[in-house]
Amino acid sequence: MMKLLKKYVWLFEWIAAALILALGIYVAVEPSVLYLVAGIAITILGLFRLVPLLKTTEDKVLKFIYLGEMIVNVVVGILLIVLFTNQNTDNGKLLGYLVGGVLYLRALIYFIATIFRKEGTDVPKFITHIVLITAGTAIIARGGFSDQQLAWLLLGIAVLTAAVMVIMGYSNYNNYRHTYRAVEKTKEMKDIEQLELPASEEKIEVPVGEPQEEQPQEKIIQ
Repeated sequence: MMKLLKKYVWLFEWIAAALILALGIYVAVEPSVLYLVAGIAITILGLFRLVPLLKTTEDKVLKFIYLGEMIVNVVVGILLIVLFTNQNTDNGKLLGYLVGGVLYLRALIYFIATIFRKEGTDVPKFITHIVLITAGTAIIARGGFSDQQLAWLLLGIAVLTAAVMVIMGYSNYNNYRHTYRAVEKTKEMKDIEQLELPASEEKIEVPVGEPQEEQPQEKIIQ
């Protein structure tokens, strides 16, 4: 099954790109659905990061910190889904506070882990979390944001993500076609080799020499 998925991963990437773009356009038209989208996204990030993160973290203190972060993410995600279900969207203000809080918490835990617990990091991670803590602080400080503003921001992210996935899909499809062509070429070469072989193997008789008569040996008189 995994081999089949890996073989046709380009198809799933193109389908995902289309769905993400469609979702971005729909959110721009109907901003209230942002609560549902954000709730599902934050819940997934909380649930599916939990086991790998805890298994690969040796620091026991960090394990408890990460566990607390995942619990907060799941709670916030479920709360956003419930708010959407009850149609209590509040023009995006509460959404802004919750999303801003999640971003700020993620960046704060990153800096605690790297500075105080000596967790490994690199330049891209550092820059990413600088952006996250800045965005989280700005969102909370300005009292959240309107759902319309977030909708357009999400549309821009959806377009960028879809473009990246289309490019990745094109690259994987190109590799798939070259691999397929190489396999077919190998089959053709094998078929040609089989056609060139004789239909039946001819037995090659190796001439056996006639037995030589033993020459009488002269007795040597001493």
